[in-house]
Amino acid sequence: MDVYQAAANMMAFSNFIVAAAQEVYGDEVKVTAKVTALKHSSFAVDLLFSIAGLSPLLLQVLPDARNLVGMVRDAFDIRKHLQGRPPERVEPVGDGTTTVTNHGGQVIIVNSQAFNLTMNGVAAAGMEQFVSRALGEPGVDTIGVSETTTSPPIVCVTKDEAPYFQRLPSPNNVIENVSRVALVLVTPSFKEGNKWRLTDGQTSSLYEIEDREFLSKIAAGEPFRKDDVLVCDVRTRQEFVSGALKMERSITRVIHHQAQLGESGQLFSDGTSP
Repeated sequence: MDVYQAAANMMAFSNFIVAAAQEVYGDEVKVTAKVTALKHSSFAVDLLFSIAGLSPLLLQVLPDARNLVGMVRDAFDIRKHLQGRPPERVEPVGDGTTTVTNHGGQVIIVNSQAFNLTMNGVAAAGMEQFVSRALGEPGVDTIGVSETTTSPPIVCVTKDEAPYFQRLPSPNNVIENVSRVALVLVTPSFKEGNKWRLTDGQTSSLYEIEDREFLSKIAAGEPFRKDDVLVCDVRTRQEFVSGALKMERSITRVIHHQAQLGESGQLFSDGTSP
């Protein structure tokens, strides 16, 4: 591999690490990565990087770089699972995890951020360059990514697996599902078009209210308290937008509004700001 190819791979690897860091820490971080010298029959890449641009307060509460290392490892595992084809089905399951079904019907549970990284256009271009194209070079048999020059690789890709790391066709599937669930009220919104925040007991999310009969009751002054329960039909709609999985939640029908009688809580009513 000549110096120009090595430089292109270094740039591609840096772009991939930046995309991974932004998934973990947000868009304000600055990441620098270093690629080591080439080794015989292998292009080994050390995961040596620094993170800057975070406030001292954030640095005190953020987890260490293990999150970023895990993100990189998971993204490689997802690519191998998909085997160079878009996922057949993707479904968030809560607690920051997502199930991914490949074209063979096999299912794995992955970190949701790692999946978003896998579908990120910049990250995908980087992986294609420093993994797939590098393995197409004469004399390059494996690609390894490690944390230091002396530590074993956290991921390893062989020539046979190189096609898995080419950019995936953009999935255009939209998944919709309707289910009846109980949701606990966190914060309502009485302005047209605004969404209510409710929790299913594990995850707090925003829901659009489509039930016109229920909205009429709100307009008539039906009161609500924090922690009231709504038993309702919920439609979830998933699609890929700019390479990331997005989910929209809508309440199509409110079956029952159960007040938390005897419990203290802030009273909400139409026209009153929480």
